[in-house]
Amino acid sequence: GGGGGAAAVEAAAEQEAVEVAVAEGEAEDSDELPSYEEAEAVVAEFNVGQKVLGCFDANDEWYPGTIAVCNDDGTYDVAYDDGDSETNKPPSRIQAAG
Repeated sequence: GGGGGAAAVEAAAEQEAVEVAVAEGEAEDSDELPSYEEAEAVVAEFNVGQKVLGCFDANDEWYPGTIAVCNDDGTYDVAYDDGDSETNKPPSRIQAAG
């Protein structure tokens, strides 16, 4: 069974090559992530009571409102000035009222 040792070494070398390729692939992917929109979303932080514009899901129109709740998952509940409200809005669909 002397040949088994060489096969095991080759298999280990192949496995190492795969791990290196995966590591290099992850490094390349990380350069592309997050996208600009996602980066803005991560940076955008709103506070309860802050005046904002929210993009209303029903018609994709922006309306003035106020942050009602900052959720643990990074989303927000928005109370609109016209009496409507939405929950769990991602920060990419909210902007500070200027």
